[in-house]
Amino acid sequence: DLYSFYAKENLTNTYVKNEAGNNAYVNVHITAYYATFAIYDADGLKLMSNEQIAFGTNNVAVTKTVTIKNDGTAPLKVTSITLPEGFSTPETAFDVAAGGEKTVSITMPISEPYGLKQGNVTIEHALGTFTFAVKGTSVDPNIFFENFESNGLPESWIIGERWTLTSQSGNHYVQQNNNT
Repeated sequence: DLYSFYAKENLTNTYVKNEAGNNAYVNVHITAYYATFAIYDADGLKLMSNEQIAFGTNNVAVTKTVTIKNDGTAPLKVTSITLPEGFSTPETAFDVAAGGEKTVSITMPISEPYGLKQGNVTIEHALGTFTFAVKGTSVDPNIFFENFESNGLPESWIIGERWTLTSQSGNHYVQQNNNT
């Protein structure tokens, strides 16, 4: 069914007029008032529930970001963000404006006990709950550590002919050649 109605302006109690000065019909686009929730990693890829954000192995604090987007027409209320032990965020509760977004920083500080840190980040919001995993390893900053992020060896290193620097799935390491 097609519905027609007159639009009445609320403040002056007048009808909408057309160019000729006559009362006119108005096409109105009615949009539901609702919020949406979507979350994206730092590369702009949509995170799915239970996916993992890897912090790697580090001897300095590492911060990663996620962005919560609300493409709806109403504000989205985020009521809490819970992180596993070994991770922190300055964000606790906030609103994401209609059509807006909010970037949330998650940090894996380097502190004792050193070693593997992992668990779930849980975001409670007006539409439900979203969970994703975080995982990283912290190394004592007083112990020598090389992460090979440059995809090369430090200038002072000598490894000999039987060793090569290898990279696989974003991880870098020194590997002994099998050739004798």
